[in-house]
Amino acid sequence: MFETFPIAAAYVSAALLLLIVRSGDLQILVKTETQRTKTEQASVSRGLKRSIVLDCLVFVPASVSLLLLIEPILIPQKLRADHPGVSLYAIIGIASYGFPFAAIRRAITRVALKTLQEFAAISNKQ
Repeated sequence: MFETFPIAAAYVSAALLLLIVRSGDLQILVKTETQRTKTEQASVSRGLKRSIVLDCLVFVPASVSLLLLIEPILIPQKLRADHPGVSLYAIIGIASYGFPFAAIRRAITRVALKTLQEFAAISNKQ
């Protein structure tokens, strides 16, 4: 299948990496409410399921699509010629999970934390 549609390998590899990276969160979701710790239950209550669904359906596919769109300028023609087919696209899928997906998530988290620190500093002055 992947030989026919090597781009599908990028999406599949990114999805598999998502499963590996978020395996701890997936295990929390599989537990019953009585098996979860208070911290785990709080995480579920704050929207862990929605977060995983958004990652699977929106963020990871968007990251793969974005990297596939800019792939021609990122990957030299010689590298494409030396490694045709599935393996190159699988690497693109893995890279797309790490960047831009994780990089953007990290940046947004950093901005949110900085904003909270500034609000705390303002309220401490008052």
